[in-house]
Amino acid sequence: MDKNFWKAAGTRAVRTFCQTALALLGTAAVSDSINWLSVLSSAFLAAILSLLTSITTGLPEAPSDEN
Repeated sequence: MDKNFWKAAGTRAVRTFCQTALALLGTAAVSDSINWLSVLSSAFLAAILSLLTSITTGLPEAPSDEN
């Protein structure tokens, strides 16, 4: 795994973190109570899972230099 892979995987993980946090905040706003610890821990877990998925399946947007 080269620099391009880690850059793409990191970008994807950050995007996943933000998407998850926004979805949870939207859901919590409806109930008028936001548990920030739950929002941040869930978003962090989603980002970790995104990184693990990228490692196991690869990324089409990060072509490998190992040919």
